[in-house]
Amino acid sequence: MAFERLNCLYPTPIVHSALTVSLLPSGQLTADVGSRVEVQCLVQGATVTSRHITRTWLKDGHPIDGQHSADSSASAVLALPKIQREDAGMYQCLVRVDDDSAQSSLQVILGVLQ
Repeated sequence: MAFERLNCLYPTPIVHSALTVSLLPSGQLTADVGSRVEVQCLVQGATVTSRHITRTWLKDGHPIDGQHSADSSASAVLALPKIQREDAGMYQCLVRVDDDSAQSSLQVILGVLQ
């Protein structure tokens, strides 16, 4: 009886870790009026390395636009070049990777008023 060698090929499983977003600094930030603040939006997860990432910055639940003193677009860094009273509030970085999304938030409060 002759035996043939059969090679069974199994597709390599794709393992995805959970998409996570974190901000640096995190939690709460006290900033003096007139100071510069930068917030970095960090994205982690195995799905991130090969797919398109979309970041949206929000302030108090609304997308940041030209009305605010923030430079953002889809950048990983939110820059507030000169903090004003109206810049105090809750900032969020919302990240979308294909059908997955995650967000992180930071409360900016005012310190010394000038």
